[in-house]
Amino acid sequence: MNHRTLLVTLILLSASKDALAQDIDINEQLREFISCTTKAYLPKDGEFLEEEFNRGWATCEPQRERILSSMPESTRGAWETKFERIRISMIARFQPQPAINGYGLNPSDPVMIGGLSDGPSRTKRYFESLRSASGEQLTVYRIGSCCRFETPNAIVGNHASLDQYRITDETGNESIVYVNIYDKSDVQAVSGFALSENWDQ
Repeated sequence: MNHRTLLVTLILLSASKDALAQDIDINEQLREFISCTTKAYLPKDGEFLEEEFNRGWATCEPQRERILSSMPESTRGAWETKFERIRISMIARFQPQPAINGYGLNPSDPVMIGGLSDGPSRTKRYFESLRSASGEQLTVYRIGSCCRFETPNAIVGNHASLDQYRITDETGNESIVYVNIYDKSDVQAVSGFALSENWDQ
């Protein structure tokens, strides 16, 4: 597997890890799909064009249909929805994201969790310790990944993606938080929020 194929593999599997069911063996079909995406889904020279991305996605329709046809008919509709979620998630990885100023609220100033292998568990502990301005616990939902950035700690090559979370306080106000599990720095509370004494760097 060459470098480009491996990178697309990681992008696709990461985008689909919560969407792909485990009750059937789609490994071979998924490899075909990944092979198709290798030429279609990586932007050239750092430039991402959504129109070209969608055109490339359409060229892989036979491979995607092959995966769907291997499933029970009763589950295909749900899987079509899951593939659409994958498509949207992959687009989000390359497109600029709307953001506001403030630590954790802007992809250029994410929460620097670091840890990589234990990054998800550190992120979980972080959000369990994060509180609203009034000290209340928050509802946390992982949206997906976005915002490719350059880092020497990337698994493949020199680029990785941020994790994107939606947090909701007790009044129903929502904020989008960006987390970097590849690079570590002093972790602070998201701007406008607070960290409880339980947080341990």
